[in-house]
Amino acid sequence: MKLAVFIITVLSGFLTMSASATVIHVPTDYPAIQQAINASSNGDIVLVADGIYIENINFGGKAVTVTSENGPTSTIIHIQTSGQPVITFGNGEGLNSILSGFTVEGDSSYWGIHVQGASPFIYNNIIKKHEIGVRVDVGGPMIRKNEITLCSHSNIAPRNGGAIRLEQSNGAIIDSNRIHHNYSDVGGAGFIYNSSNILIRRNLIYSDSSIYIGGLNIDANTNVTILNNTIVDHHYTSVLIGTITLSNNNTVVISNNIIAFNNEYGIYNHSSNTNVSASYNDLYFNSPANYHNLSPGTGSITQNPEFVYLGIDFRLAPDSPCINTGNPAMPLDPDGSISDMGALYFDDSYVGYGSVIGTVTDPNGEPVQNVLAIISSIGRWDVTDSNGEYSIDSLETWRGYDIFFMRSAYIDTTILGVLVGRDDTTTLDIVMYPYGALSGVVTDGALNPIENALVGVVG
Repeated sequence: MKLAVFIITVLSGFLTMSASATVIHVPTDYPAIQQAINASSNGDIVLVADGIYIENINFGGKAVTVTSENGPTSTIIHIQTSGQPVITFGNGEGLNSILSGFTVEGDSSYWGIHVQGASPFIYNNIIKKHEIGVRVDVGGPMIRKNEITLCSHSNIAPRNGGAIRLEQSNGAIIDSNRIHHNYSDVGGAGFIYNSSNILIRRNLIYSDSSIYIGGLNIDANTNVTILNNTIVDHHYTSVLIGTITLSNNNTVVISNNIIAFNNEYGIYNHSSNTNVSASYNDLYFNSPANYHNLSPGTGSITQNPEFVYLGIDFRLAPDSPCINTGNPAMPLDPDGSISDMGALYFDDSYVGYGSVIGTVTDPNGEPVQNVLAIISSIGRWDVTDSNGEYSIDSLETWRGYDIFFMRSAYIDTTILGVLVGRDDTTTLDIVMYPYGALSGVVTDGALNPIENALVGVVG
């Protein structure tokens, strides 16, 4: 089977105005975002200052850009009316209808963003605390570079898809998002149903959960491509299926992905599918197995992907078997090398070494000598001198190191996931606390001393 190659044109210049465009400022020109949209014309920009805006917003079919001045952490749209979407695209909007740079926050009562019969551009937002993060009913939106998290179903039917749900979608692109810690009865990360020509690409998807499928449920679709994603740490609570579960589909291509450390099958392929291929993937340590009813295709491996720091930093460490082992027919990575597996490519130009230095002091700021500073995983260490200083050199870059500090009469201290940059020095100063002592007299109720009493500390 030939691998479908999608070329994405990113609208990186979407804030460039035409000569007739107007910038409408919120709250300077209008106090509410919806009021500014209502007053806008196609091609205008609604530019929103920092703050919390309690609203439910409808684009109303307008081809306008609604964006923030300083990004999603500074500009929050919080749900006003429970049981309704916070943002609605429902009047044929296209890619020129853009939502960018907001935290879209709900109360878990309904959907964060509802797309119905539209194809907007949803870019660089934090979408959290909803029944479903983004729900699409007919349409082909581009959902790119968003963080979708803390979305969880209650009693709103259908209970499928925590972060994203697509139904009857054609041409939707889910690209370069961070999707994590969502829950749904079926498909904690996503539920793709009765749709066609869907691209799921370069997403970091981790720590979602479900009764049935913690990751992605792909059901009754035609032409779905799942390409260069990292899908890690998913869990089921009742019925064991797969992190990617395929049912009733025609033509699914799964390539260049890392699917690892999941408490369910890596890929679960029901017999109802036709034309499914899985090549150049790394499936590792999925329980009870990596594949069900599907054989790994050309270029697939089963090895530890060697992340910089599992659970914290999902970039590839320099010795990862996923570097330059993706499909050679795919476009090269930005560093000019063969494509890597997973969502976050490893930049070969950054390979190098660095060091960690620092000073160990006690709570009074006095240096502590003869402290062993050790990275036990690679056997590199140093001992602090009379100034409390240590230095651990020749550390490979882009890896998280656990550093242990030990000395008699002091409480051991551990610092996890210390990152080292290429040709760089990371400074890590710590405080170590000495052991203390307890003394006193043990007496009975009449204050008579008790000999040979056993005294211990629990905790």
